[in-house]
Amino acid sequence: MVLRLWRIVPGLHPVWSGEGARLYGQRWNWPGLPAIDAGTSFAVCLIELLIHANRKSPPSGAQFVEAEVPDDVSRERFDPASLPGWDDPRDT
Repeated sequence: MVLRLWRIVPGLHPVWSGEGARLYGQRWNWPGLPAIDAGTSFAVCLIELLIHANRKSPPSGAQFVEAEVPDDVSRERFDPASLPGWDDPRDT
């Protein structure tokens, strides 16, 4: 089964650069570390963008892409039980 991913960015940096995350950090990385996040639906990505930007509509110039990850690319599934406290809201 092909893994389909979506990515939406405000348009300040190239879609696949990870530059915004490198400059400011995000939920899953510290500043200085480029990172790219994506979701398994356009809706999830849009909601994430709107919530974290405190907006009611996407910024003008926002860009989105859809990517397909081929079956032969290795994948790792995260088991929340293997890392207790990973989702603790006090740790964000």
